[in-house]
Amino acid sequence: MRPLAITAATLAILLPNSTSYAEPAAETAHQLLAASCTGVGVKVADNFGDLPVAHGAGHSAVMKTTIRNLSIHSRPGALLNYALMSPTSRWAPTPSLAWRLDKGLWHTLHVRWFGGSGEKYWGSDNVDIGTLKARSTRLLQIRITFHRGDPAAVYTSAAEVAVRPCGTLEWDGGLMHARYRP
Repeated sequence: MRPLAITAATLAILLPNSTSYAEPAAETAHQLLAASCTGVGVKVADNFGDLPVAHGAGHSAVMKTTIRNLSIHSRPGALLNYALMSPTSRWAPTPSLAWRLDKGLWHTLHVRWFGGSGEKYWGSDNVDIGTLKARSTRLLQIRITFHRGDPAAVYTSAAEVAVRPCGTLEWDGGLMHARYRP
């Protein structure tokens, strides 16, 4: 089964706070040294090459992507917003989700169902993931645990990270996939 094709319109529905999902242009030294209030300064990579597989109820797949703080300034209070597309129009059962940065502790990721007339997905509230140190790269891992009744499919998800350099949230996001094959 092939991963779902995600369009810009789908991403706008999944992650309404986001402004762009295009690959960022190369940053110049001048841009990196600009005032801390300009530019996003944080980038979340798409991860299409890795397709972790869970092989039964109670089994997990761990999706990974990188978060880069391109700024010369640390970004305290970075936020994670997460959306997991449903392969069907059913909301139940809901896969269990957790997140961690690098090799830190796993944290439960609470999601709720968004099943209106558009895309069907489970989405999180904003979660504080701590400080992104200046010019750092962090590994974001999302663990998805499947349950009896979850449909066998490729599950597409979007992780969006925000920083607030000057009072306004600035977002960037990336896509990840996992397969459930009971």
